[in-house]
Amino acid sequence: MNKRPWYKYLKDCIIYAVILFALVFVGITYFENATKADLLDLITQYVGFVATILLGFIGIIEFAYDNGLDFLVPTKFEEYKEEKLREQTKEYLKEYFEKEEVYFSLHSNDRMTHLLNQLGLSRNQFDQLKMELLSIRLMPLRNLEDAKKKLFEIVKTAKIILTQDGMDSDQLVYKQVKYFINFTDVMFDEEYYNQITDCLVLLIKEVAGAKLNGYTNVLVSHSGNFLLGMGVSQKLNKEMIKITEKPLILNNKSYIGDFDRQTPGSSILVHDVLVSGKQLRESIRKVEAHTKVEAIYCLVNRLDFGVKADLEAELGIPVYALIDLHDNDIEALLK
Repeated sequence: MNKRPWYKYLKDCIIYAVILFALVFVGITYFENATKADLLDLITQYVGFVATILLGFIGIIEFAYDNGLDFLVPTKFEEYKEEKLREQTKEYLKEYFEKEEVYFSLHSNDRMTHLLNQLGLSRNQFDQLKMELLSIRLMPLRNLEDAKKKLFEIVKTAKIILTQDGMDSDQLVYKQVKYFINFTDVMFDEEYYNQITDCLVLLIKEVAGAKLNGYTNVLVSHSGNFLLGMGVSQKLNKEMIKITEKPLILNNKSYIGDFDRQTPGSSILVHDVLVSGKQLRESIRKVEAHTKVEAIYCLVNRLDFGVKADLEAELGIPVYALIDLHDNDIEALLK
């Protein structure tokens, strides 16, 4: 156990001395002219008066503790309050987990139906997934290392890795990879939606720093992960622009949303899995007259294509990914 600094002992001595002095001063004043006849009454009154004084001091100490006036708070009182807070937190966590268990029980059929349809899980796999999801939620998210670990767990447990071996190659969009990472379907689950977007938001904040305040929009490429962009834009409090492959109303407008026409700002583009980069190139060209794309942020960079460096050289835009994965890395994750 760590020893208290000497100045905390001195602070405690001064506080307790002031309280003791106040009690003694009041006692002397109270009994100064006391007689034997009224001594018992005075003692009774003094005890009540002492209780009032002590309650007053406790109120002052409570006020000082709540408002950060540590020099007025005894160290023992601080330790007592912190211990009570720890006990209270334990009770809240216990109650939270009990309610979570009830929640999972009450909504298991709804969640099961949704996830079975979206992810092709059996009922036994769904029961296992509930506990894995709770475990992912409890993983800390303090820095980029935490975000990487959490995303790795999501990739492993959410059943979003699709094996392309044995499939008709004519039907495959990306023929060069053995495994396909599908972040689209899993985003329809609220818990995965929150966890995944939190990870990407942390990456953006860590990399962009103070520059983030100057960005006006979050862009999503055509055929990109709309829900990922929506979650990131909401958590960064930035307007989202969804780029479209073809114009919707006007021939010169291939996007959904509005740019500031008076003062073209700067934007970031968010993406789930960087593979060939084709749709990113096409999308940036469609909006380059309206905004300057400062950076591209991805959940995963597929090393099989090696497109990250090419994209940066061609567009002059830095590309950041939370994790880099090769087919061999994904195979190791599955094992």
